[in-house]
Amino acid sequence: MRLFRCFALLAVVAAVLVPTAPVQAQHSKPVTLVIGDSITYRSRHQLKKFRPAFHIQGIPGSNANSLKSRLQAYLADHPAPDRLVIALGSNGFHTTQHTYRRAIGLLPSSTVIGLVTAWRNPAIWGQARSLVVWHNTVDMIHIAHTRPLTCTIGWRPAVVQDPRLLLDGLHPTVPHGERVWAHTVAHGIGRCT
Repeated sequence: MRLFRCFALLAVVAAVLVPTAPVQAQHSKPVTLVIGDSITYRSRHQLKKFRPAFHIQGIPGSNANSLKSRLQAYLADHPAPDRLVIALGSNGFHTTQHTYRRAIGLLPSSTVIGLVTAWRNPAIWGQARSLVVWHNTVDMIHIAHTRPLTCTIGWRPAVVQDPRLLLDGLHPTVPHGERVWAHTVAHGIGRCT
């Protein structure tokens, strides 16, 4: 009887001390990465209010030419995101569809992509700089029409309709414009399926 109790006690101790495999979550939330410029940087707190789990990288002055290297840096430490928001169309240097596509090509085809359209008021910024932003928007629209699981997120239509959302013809007002931008992005990526 004593031997039986010893074995029973050992079995209980072993069950407590031996680690078991962690239980996998049945429904994990998708990972959303937002890569953007100063508009993203300025609006990040508002976006976090709508979507606290979003990974937000807003770097003032950046443009689509930085997208591939920023995405590579993220992928070096993390698995590919389930969703990627690209908000890099408002700064200088006309980029091409190829610039966006090279970066997007780093991700699995199952990644949902949202391209945030931008606008620079030509009355404030001049026709040439505004035209660069328009070309970036046209590239985004073309990519969204040709790549599955990709859409544009309409910040441009929102500010064209109501320019009072902008502080200087480019950046959102505080806090109202930032809140509208964040709402547009937070809900826009959800429609990119």
